[in-house]
Amino acid sequence: MTLVPAVASPDTELRVQVSGADVEPLPAAEMSRLFPRLRPSSSRFDRLIRSARVVVRCGSRVVGFAALQRADHELRVIDLALVGTADHGVRDVLNTMLDSLETACLAGGFRRLVLPPPPRAHLLLRRRGYELMHEGCAGAWVEKTFTQR
Repeated sequence: MTLVPAVASPDTELRVQVSGADVEPLPAAEMSRLFPRLRPSSSRFDRLIRSARVVVRCGSRVVGFAALQRADHELRVIDLALVGTADHGVRDVLNTMLDSLETACLAGGFRRLVLPPPPRAHLLLRRRGYELMHEGCAGAWVEKTFTQR
């Protein structure tokens, strides 16, 4: 899926790639840029590079990354990184990412999409049908449930 702004060039359009865990991971330098506090030797880093993923690019630059996990009737985003550019702010990248995740969720036959709450996006998520969930020590997440027709 490619979402194209009104005046687009290959260097400014947002492009999405959905990959399985068997596809070559992003380079360690790219992962370090997206997740600045992530150590390449950590178990979290290992889990991210070995997961199925959605990657959003603006030109050749990665501006969005979501690591995916399938569980029963839901698709879970276990980690998420979003970076704005001069042509697309973080909200543009987030909207593109959510469009892609929702499409992947429905195409995979899942009924719910669960993800960590992106900072400062509560109103955007609410407008798109997401609900913020709090579970004490388990933390918080946002989810969207799709009804079957």
